[in-house]
Amino acid sequence: ILSRIAALILLAFLLFLPESLAAQPLSGCSKTDRRVLWVEAEGSIRPFGGQENFELIKTLVNDWGVTDIYAQVYRAGRSWFPSVQADDTPYFEAMSAGINPLHDLIQFAHAHGVRVHAWMNVFSLAQNDRAPVLETIGEDGILRDEFGVSLRSYDSDGRAPREPEDRLDTPAIWIDPGSTRYRLYFAELIKELTHLYPALDGVHLDMIRYPYMMLRPDFSGRRAQLGFSEEAMRRYFGNSQSPAECVASIGAEAGSLSWVVLTRGLPRGAGWDSWRREQVTDLVRHVRAELLDRPMELSAAVLAPYDRAYVYAQQPWKEWLAEGLIDFAVAMAYQRGVERYRSVTADVLHDTDGKRVIMGVGAWLSLHDPQVLAEQIRIACDRASGGVSLFSFSHLASRQGMRVVKEIQQPRRESQS
Repeated sequence: ILSRIAALILLAFLLFLPESLAAQPLSGCSKTDRRVLWVEAEGSIRPFGGQENFELIKTLVNDWGVTDIYAQVYRAGRSWFPSVQADDTPYFEAMSAGINPLHDLIQFAHAHGVRVHAWMNVFSLAQNDRAPVLETIGEDGILRDEFGVSLRSYDSDGRAPREPEDRLDTPAIWIDPGSTRYRLYFAELIKELTHLYPALDGVHLDMIRYPYMMLRPDFSGRRAQLGFSEEAMRRYFGNSQSPAECVASIGAEAGSLSWVVLTRGLPRGAGWDSWRREQVTDLVRHVRAELLDRPMELSAAVLAPYDRAYVYAQQPWKEWLAEGLIDFAVAMAYQRGVERYRSVTADVLHDTDGKRVIMGVGAWLSLHDPQVLAEQIRIACDRASGGVSLFSFSHLASRQGMRVVKEIQQPRRESQS
């Protein structure tokens, strides 16, 4: 009788456990590893488009034993929360579909022991050339290449109008990190967000970098540089003259060439790269300052390997970790093979506190080969004590994705039984 009573008590305990605690973690990870699910707002399956899609988040949280959700709530100058800074049309569209995005997600997640982080795309506007933020920062707030051409003029494939062989790594309209107006705008946006949702567990910064040019097809090694807005040039050179004054002072035809080329020449070298890295870092500092009085983590999506982040994208994320500006770096080590993933993981974790690095896995790359996906997850959890993140919800919530998750889990379940 006593044994039956004990069994009933244990059963009741398990039934009332939060789902994420009762569910076992994904194969290859321990219960102490963070298991992050990226939930993009506008993927092939839109989580805030209706209750059926929203329920898929809950399914994945339970199936994988998710500990953290990165919920995309700011993208291309548009927000999935009420805002006077951003275009909040997506928020009201979600509300009309019966979903209050962050409110409903936080309510569900906290009831199941899961943390929610607001995922914000910082400098990329995707292809949205009507984003309200452009009125705030002006045309000079958009990144320009070394010929003075705005990225707004690039085509949807990220190709330059005058040099088609110059192509962006991530086609989009990008804001110049050197824009002081944008820095103030984004700080106000963070204030709005954290005031409205004080129960948030963190803020996650994505696209927190410069874009960069891909290597040319002829492998010439030439990569056009970016960051030559007039404000950035004035700030870099410490020039108090306006662009018009600079052009007039040398008698040049206004607009014929970038004023800085005519007056100073293009900045190059280590000093210029260091200055651009500082522009990105300054925005991280602003966000960190906004969160000081709130119990919220700050994390950033970072490029891997590190030289790509540091040299090409001006993203010194290891320095951010060392300085304490971010709590976690989420390394986007998206690779197709196992050995390449192992190599990139070693590069990411070199000379870095692994407890504060979450290794990203590009799940969409391996949905056709579950064993590769399972091995990458195992490597991530084994090497990076910070845990693993899977990109992304819309891929894993697909029929194929759901089958793969269950297939990966099956060997662990069989071994435990």
